[in-house]
Amino acid sequence: MVVYFAVCAGLATVALAVPSAVAVWTLWEVRKAAISFQRLSSRLEESAQTVRNIVGLVDHFTGHVQSGWMRGAEMAYGLVASLVDRLRGEDDGGSQARRPGAERETEGGRHV
Repeated sequence: MVVYFAVCAGLATVALAVPSAVAVWTLWEVRKAAISFQRLSSRLEESAQTVRNIVGLVDHFTGHVQSGWMRGAEMAYGLVASLVDRLRGEDDGGSQARRPGAERETEGGRHV
Protein backbone atom coordinates (compact mmCIF):
# COMPACT_ATOMS: atom_id res chain seq x y z
CA MET A 1 0.00 0.00 0.00
CA VAL A 2 2.88 2.34 0.78
CA VAL A 3 4.31 1.61 -2.66
CA TYR A 4 0.94 2.43 -4.21
CA PHE A 5 0.84 5.82 -2.46
CA ALA A 6 4.45 6.52 -3.44
CA VAL A 7 3.71 5.76 -7.10
CA CYS A 8 0.57 7.93 -7.02
CA ALA A 9 2.47 10.78 -5.39
CA GLY A 10 5.25 10.45 -7.97
CA LEU A 11 2.76 10.48 -10.85
CA ALA A 12 0.94 13.46 -9.35
CA THR A 13 4.24 15.30 -9.02
CA VAL A 14 5.15 14.54 -12.63
CA ALA A 15 1.63 15.50 -13.73
CA LEU A 16 2.10 18.92 -12.13
CA ALA A 17 5.77 19.42 -13.01
CA VAL A 18 5.48 18.78 -16.76
CA PRO A 19 2.72 21.38 -17.40
CA SER A 20 4.58 23.83 -15.19
CA ALA A 21 7.76 23.33 -17.23
CA VAL A 22 5.81 23.76 -20.49
CA ALA A 23 4.20 26.95 -19.12
CA VAL A 24 7.62 28.35 -18.13
CA TRP A 25 9.07 27.49 -21.57
CA THR A 26 6.05 29.08 -23.31
CA LEU A 27 6.37 32.26 -21.24
CA TRP A 28 10.09 32.39 -22.04
CA GLU A 29 9.33 32.19 -25.78
CA VAL A 30 6.64 34.86 -25.45
CA ARG A 31 9.20 37.10 -23.70
CA LYS A 32 11.72 36.58 -26.52
CA ALA A 33 9.03 37.34 -29.11
CA ALA A 34 8.06 40.52 -27.24
CA ILE A 35 11.69 41.68 -27.15
CA SER A 36 12.03 41.00 -30.89
CA PHE A 37 8.80 42.89 -31.57
CA GLN A 38 10.05 45.80 -29.47
CA ARG A 39 13.28 45.96 -31.50
CA LEU A 40 11.31 45.75 -34.75
CA SER A 41 8.95 48.52 -33.70
CA SER A 42 11.83 50.81 -32.73
CA ARG A 43 13.48 50.21 -36.12
CA LEU A 44 10.17 50.89 -37.88
CA GLU A 45 9.78 54.08 -35.85
CA GLU A 46 13.24 55.22 -36.99
CA SER A 47 12.33 54.39 -40.60
CA ALA A 48 8.99 56.16 -40.27
CA GLN A 49 10.76 59.23 -38.89
CA THR A 50 13.13 59.18 -41.86
CA VAL A 51 10.17 58.96 -44.25
CA ARG A 52 8.44 61.81 -42.40
CA ASN A 53 11.58 63.94 -42.78
CA ILE A 54 11.78 63.17 -46.51
CA VAL A 55 8.10 63.97 -47.01
CA GLY A 56 8.60 67.24 -45.13
CA LEU A 57 11.52 68.17 -47.37
CA VAL A 58 9.53 67.34 -50.51
CA ASP A 59 6.59 69.39 -49.22
CA HIS A 60 8.93 72.29 -48.45
CA PHE A 61 10.50 72.03 -51.92
CA THR A 62 7.15 71.91 -53.72
CA GLY A 63 6.04 74.95 -51.73
CA HIS A 64 9.02 76.83 -53.12
CA VAL A 65 8.42 75.51 -56.64
CA GLN A 66 4.87 76.85 -56.56
CA SER A 67 5.96 80.21 -55.17
CA GLY A 68 6.14 83.39 -57.22
CA TRP A 69 9.94 83.41 -57.18
CA MET A 70 10.11 80.01 -58.83
CA ARG A 71 7.57 81.00 -61.46
CA GLY A 72 9.60 84.12 -62.19
CA ALA A 73 12.77 82.04 -62.48
CA GLU A 74 10.97 79.65 -64.84
CA MET A 75 9.85 82.55 -66.99
CA ALA A 76 13.39 83.99 -67.03
CA TYR A 77 14.78 80.60 -68.02
CA GLY A 78 12.25 80.38 -70.85
CA LEU A 79 13.24 83.81 -72.10
CA VAL A 80 16.95 82.99 -71.95
CA ALA A 81 16.41 79.64 -73.67
CA SER A 82 14.39 81.22 -76.46
CA LEU A 83 17.03 83.93 -76.92
CA VAL A 84 19.78 81.31 -77.10
CA ASP A 85 17.74 79.33 -79.64
CA ARG A 86 17.26 82.44 -81.77
CA LEU A 87 20.94 83.29 -81.62
CA ARG A 88 21.81 79.76 -82.71
CA GLY A 89 19.25 79.91 -85.51
CA GLU A 90 17.03 77.17 -84.08
CA ASP A 91 13.90 79.27 -83.84
CA ASP A 92 10.83 77.21 -84.64
CA GLY A 93 8.48 80.16 -84.67
CA GLY A 94 7.22 79.53 -81.16
CA SER A 95 4.70 76.91 -82.23
CA GLN A 96 6.44 73.99 -80.53
CA ALA A 97 8.21 75.80 -77.70
CA ARG A 98 10.68 73.20 -76.38
CA ARG A 99 8.28 70.55 -75.23
CA PRO A 100 9.70 67.07 -74.60
CA GLY A 101 9.11 64.67 -77.44
CA ALA A 102 8.56 67.36 -80.05
CA GLU A 103 9.65 66.12 -83.45
CA ARG A 104 11.89 68.15 -85.74
CA GLU A 105 12.89 67.30 -89.27
CA THR A 106 16.54 66.83 -90.10
CA GLU A 107 18.16 67.54 -93.46
CA GLY A 108 17.52 63.97 -94.62
CA GLY A 109 13.76 64.30 -94.08
CA ARG A 110 13.75 61.88 -91.18
CA HIS A 111 11.97 62.62 -87.92
CA VAL A 112 14.07 62.66 -84.78
